[in-house]
Amino acid sequence: MSEQNLLELIHTRENSYKLFKYQMSQLTKEGKELYADYLQRNLTEQKIQKILETYFEQHYRGDEIREIVLLKKPFIKLEPLSNEEKHKANEQFLGRKYKNLVTIMNEVNNLKPSDLKDNAPVANNEPVFQTFQYLFREKDSAMNYLADLYSSMVRDKFVQDNTPDGNNINKWKKIFRGHKEEIPFENRIIWIGSNYQLKYFISMLISNKIVKFHYHDKWAITANCFKKSAKNKETKKTELSEYPANVFAETTVKGSVPRLRVINRHIRTLMRNLEKDSDFKAIIL
Repeated sequence: MSEQNLLELIHTRENSYKLFKYQMSQLTKEGKELYADYLQRNLTEQKIQKILETYFEQHYRGDEIREIVLLKKPFIKLEPLSNEEKHKANEQFLGRKYKNLVTIMNEVNNLKPSDLKDNAPVANNEPVFQTFQYLFREKDSAMNYLADLYSSMVRDKFVQDNTPDGNNINKWKKIFRGHKEEIPFENRIIWIGSNYQLKYFISMLISNKIVKFHYHDKWAITANCFKKSAKNKETKKTELSEYPANVFAETTVKGSVPRLRVINRHIRTLMRNLEKDSDFKAIIL
């Protein structure tokens, strides 16, 4: 999602809430999750006020008052609008826009995972044992660029560093071979970041077309390839555990946005190495 989505809600002459509902209706479940996450971050009461104040000021220069958009078409009154009439029309427009955006803000803040449905067929309950298929094997046959990505993710503490019985580069490369196989628990990559950061990482690989995937299997594949390292609150010891596939679809905890931007940077470096830098798309800017 980009700033353009928010600008469309602000600039449209139509009802912003109706545009929001239409946009949501055109998205997959994953797209709805990302759009809702984006709006939760960018539509707060303070931000809405600031956005509209800025928008208002941009159209008022000294004594000149211009229409913000076609706020009031003179269907009945054909002569040009006076400055006073423009000012009143603009204030009414901003008042309606504020109510629209607050309605959207309240709705996205109250969304539950069960509200984000799509029309896809229900998947069967059989576990999916598969790995991600790297789409650049021809260009990066030895997966050296993926190895660089691994090193970066280790350095910034998303992935645990190499250990005798833990992660290593061969295990990392294996989860990108696209094979239908169950990765044994001991060979899964140990993720030490948050659940949402792993979800975001996989979403970035997918949205930038670095890996091939089947939409309804992506979290099952993620669970087959990664395991979680976290501290037990009771024993205070670090423990390894499996990821239930549904934890990714249901998580709404964003974590630190600067940390997500670090993931952006590493994906962009990979795409630069693959000479695909111009195609880079960030979910969070």
